[in-house]
This record gives sequence, C-alpha cells and structure tokens, in this order.
Amino acid sequence: HSHGAKCYSHDFLAYDVSCDTWSSISVPVELRADLARFGQSAVVFENSMYIYGGFDGQMLNDMLKYTPGVCSALTNPANCVKTTVGVKCVWHSEHNRCEPLSAVPLNVINDKEKDILLKCPEHGRALERTGLLTCKAVTDCVSCVHTSLSCGWCPGSNTCTHEERCKEPIPHTGTYTTTRPVTSEMECHPVTPDPICSQLHSCPACASQPLCHWHYGGPCKAASNLTLDEQQESVGCTNSCSQLTTCLNCTVEECIWCQNEERCVDKTAYTASFPYGQCREWTTHQARCRATAGRSQCNFFRTCFQCRDDPECGWCD
Repeated sequence: HSHGAKCYSHDFLAYDVSCDTWSSISVPVELRADLARFGQSAVVFENSMYIYGGFDGQMLNDMLKYTPGVCSALTNPANCVKTTVGVKCVWHSEHNRCEPLSAVPLNVINDKEKDILLKCPEHGRALERTGLLTCKAVTDCVSCVHTSLSCGWCPGSNTCTHEERCKEPIPHTGTYTTTRPVTSEMECHPVTPDPICSQLHSCPACASQPLCHWHYGGPCKAASNLTLDEQQESVGCTNSCSQLTTCLNCTVEECIWCQNEERCVDKTAYTASFPYGQCREWTTHQARCRATAGRSQCNFFRTCFQCRDDPECGWCD
C-alpha cells in the first residue's frame, strides 16, 4: 500500500474481516527505512510473520520478523476493539476480558442471541450515515446482502437500503406498503449477470460468461441489457495479449509491448508482469515500434544519450 504514487512504502496496514475496516499498525521510526519495500515474500510461523526480500529500488535479501501484541494487555472494551495490535481482539463479556478472536470457540462467535462478544467499535452517527450512503449506492441484490453494513434489498423498487423496512410503492394508488428487505443471497431472485459482466474488462473474459456480451471496444454488458443493434452485432475475440509476439500486432489490441523484454502483456497486468521494473521501455503505439525485428535493442538508439540511458547498452565512438 502507498499514499499517492509511491512505488513502495513502509505503511503497515491490517484488514479487519469482522468489521470490514482497514487500520494502520504503528511502525517504530528507526525501522521505517528498512520496512519500505514491495514484492516481498511473507510467511506466518509460530505466531510471528517473517518478511523476506522485496524491492526498494534495488533487490533486497534481508529478513524481518513481526510479532503481534497480546489482547490481554487491553483492559477495557473500547480499547480492546479499536486498538490494532496485529491480531483481532474481541471483548468477551462473560469473561470480562479482551481475547484474541482465534481463541474463541466457533459456537460463541456465531451465537447472535446471547451477544457475548463485542467485535467492533460502536457505530456512531457518522458511521450510520456512511451505511446509508453505501447501501444506496449498491445496484444489485447479491452485492447488497453481502456488505458488512446490514444492507437489505427491496425487490419492489430494486434498491438497496439501510432501513429495517422497505417502502414499496403500490402502482396507481400513490400509497406505499412496507415489507421486510431481502438479506440473504438465496432470496435474491432472479440473479442478474450485470455485476459479473461489468467487472470483466477483456473480450475473452467476457465471452467466457454465457450471460455476458462483449461490445467492440468494450465494455462487457449483460446480454439482457443489449440494444437491438448490439444484439445483432457479432464480436469474435482476438488472441490474448500473451499470444501476440510482435510489437505491431501487440499494439493493435488493448495491450502493452515491452521493448527490452520483447513481450506483450495486457494493460491491466503490467504491474503483475513486471513487479521489479524489468520492463524499461514500453509502448502502446505502433509508431513507436522498432522497424527491424530480431536486432539488438541497442541498435535502435541513434544518439549517445539514448544509448547510455539503457543500462544494457554502451556507446562506441
């Protein structure tokens, strides 16, 4: 994670799956320079996390060990659920103490009637307002019932609500009726493909879903939402970026051509394809493709400045 456009950072963040929140774990000032990196490997062993290697402008081969704090040091409910110590802490009302969630029996975690555990900070007005706005922004039933903000789906108006009752209009009467909102995916019927299709950004991915249709140039749409002209339009997917082997055919599609690696990658996969900056020169325009294939990349440079800017090349006077 980074703030702004930094390629690597010492920010140490934790995601709380119970409360659907991110929080920052404090890092001692003297360790920040050593921690800043990305592309590292990490493994948990005997309650500690070991972080190895990574990249911070150069390849690293050091190892860092992170040992989280203990929940028992937090002595009141408020601090227990809001303090980030590296493990998820909950307040056990019967034991009157702060405990790690991993140590609580599953039947106690799932027992909503007794409500023994306090897992998240109390929702204030600001969070309540956030819930209202977040629920309202969701446009499909499946996504609506899977938020952590107790949203419910109103099938009559096709809206997501934070209220306990749906206010559904009665046609031609000007009056309303109230119903219980849908809160389970099993109750969402029929399931529409819109959310799935809208998340697919390439022709092959879109075509793999029978209820989706790829419109030339994108985006991927649910077949049920197509206009008459779009329904009659037949679009065949071309090769994926990884199958394209030259700069000329790579840059015709929605792909990136890496000059020094002589490799074609999808625009959405650039960072994953070159996590350590291996691609030093890339293009998406045919005009910038090198004219002669197979020649050394150094032969492409015409000036000493251009040549020496590439670490693999040297200028001969």
